Amino acid sequence: MDMTYYTSTNEEQAIEYATLARSARLYVPGWRLFGILKAIQISDVLTVRDPTVTIGIDKLTNEVVGVAVRYKCHVSAINFTMQVFTKPVCRGQGIGTNLVMLNGGMCG
Repeated sequence: MDMTYYTSTNEEQAIEYATLARSARLYVPGWRLFGILKAIQISDVLTVRDPTVTIGIDKLTNEVVGVAVRYKCHVSAINFTMQVFTKPVCRGQGIGTNLVMLNGGMCG
């Protein structure tokens, strides 16, 4: 799959990419990523601080097929947390790995 990746560099882009990810339903309802994307959209700094959002877009269909979110959690001792989601039909192709690497790699 031929992909293009975009990583946010400011809050406005993070909000834009989180909105695109939610519109593409790149989450499982009830799982943490859904709430994180929503918190980024409304700039909820008590839930999510310093978010970086990377999205993957299929060049052929222009469809957003994956997202990785890296953020600081206000209530956690962990420096950064990362959440990743790719559409099921896109799994096993290295897209999730690329999203993680482009969004700062391993967290901790």
